[in-house]
Amino acid sequence: MFQLSVFGGLSLAEDGAMLEAASEHRKAMLLLAILATAGKKGVPREKLLALLWGDSEERRARGALKQMLHTLRRRLGTPSVILGVAQPRLNPAIISSDLSRFLDALGRGDLRAAVSEYAGAFLDGVRLGGTSELEHWVDSKRGRFQAEYMEAMENLARRAATSEDRLEALHWWQSLRDADPLNGRIRVGLMHALARAGDRPGALREARLHSELLWKELEAEPDPEVTSLRDELQRCRPHEVQPASESQISSSSR
Repeated sequence: MFQLSVFGGLSLAEDGAMLEAASEHRKAMLLLAILATAGKKGVPREKLLALLWGDSEERRARGALKQMLHTLRRRLGTPSVILGVAQPRLNPAIISSDLSRFLDALGRGDLRAAVSEYAGAFLDGVRLGGTSELEHWVDSKRGRFQAEYMEAMENLARRAATSEDRLEALHWWQSLRDADPLNGRIRVGLMHALARAGDRPGALREARLHSELLWKELEAEPDPEVTSLRDELQRCRPHEVQPASESQISSSSR
């Protein structure tokens, strides 16, 4: 069984052992990554030509795609690893991917499993070296998958807060902050979680760090919601701090 990884980079392994030879063929690996995004539907041949050979004459591009598919099937030792001609697709019985597991987990509502598959941005650090259309396509997919990952973590944080699992909620809000440190709404969520867990100094520290980071990175003022919550926490005595409701957190602006 082959395992394709597209989160946090791009690599291919067989039964847990990395296939260095396959990873050296950048365009072939990109082809596998593109096919992985389409699941059982596959990708129209014309789309593959546009993404990977958009700057080539059509006849030459079609020949290059045909040769690459043949080479991949031969190198991986099985002709059925990629199915279809007009709309090629990966054979899930032979090759799986972290992306397919991520999307499957989201589809069945298993947010923990989905989050565990996300090891970093889609094709992070991979040299594309293709057409501008490929770059735009990758940016679009990268943004979509990251947004789904962030939404899954935020839902986990809110579920934990609803069930009064304050440490669990805190864990997810901290993970969200690490993934998007400039986001004021997320910082407010983390401050609420810290206050609910009895760590008012930690909540105030988050407000200060948010302010310092925004100024350092963007020379911007802190998010008004962060400032408002900071002022509220400073006015209250420790025993007077009231945990915010989920609706209050949800209403905070970015």
